[in-house]
Amino acid sequence: MGVTTTGELPSGQGERGPRHDALFCRLVAEYRTRVWHLAYQMLHDRDEADDACQEVFYRVFRQLSRFRGDSHPYTWIYRITVNYCTDIMRKRSRRQLVPLEETYPSTGESDPPARGAVVADLPSTMGNPEEAAGQQELVLALKEALDKLPDHYRLSIILRDIQGLAYKDIARILGVPVGTVMSRLYYGKKKLRKMLGHLLDDVE
Repeated sequence: MGVTTTGELPSGQGERGPRHDALFCRLVAEYRTRVWHLAYQMLHDRDEADDACQEVFYRVFRQLSRFRGDSHPYTWIYRITVNYCTDIMRKRSRRQLVPLEETYPSTGESDPPARGAVVADLPSTMGNPEEAAGQQELVLALKEALDKLPDHYRLSIILRDIQGLAYKDIARILGVPVGTVMSRLYYGKKKLRKMLGHLLDDVE
């Protein structure tokens, strides 16, 4: 199944009907996995991610006929997700460690999630127990370091390096200029490397 394009959406015209429902089902099939994992990465809780995913697509269903079509469908859906999860995060302060190895599996979409720069630069250690142990330590430290970042840095890294979105799409989702996205990525990754520097040296 190909990715739904802007031209296939109602673009703010027409009433709910078979075409509306068919498009909604297609959007759910294409983006449910990514929406769930984005919610999980933000909320740190599987049950809350389940609830968020249901709420996001409920809002998508209600708003689909009013979609203006001036951005890609996934940009619109991700923005709904980010806004909803941000509201939830404001209502609570508890934060848990997110297991990165469980996030963002392949969704079958044509543009799969990219690997983050910090993770992608790690050397392969298969077949070498000592090096593998060192890399495992780095992965665990990366989980903790990412969770310690301020939310605006962490979310930018999630959208760019895990979800694999373009700068302009992240900017639309977050409602900030592209330059702000690039700045958040730069300083967020700088903070990560500062927290992980000694471990990166050990595995190089």
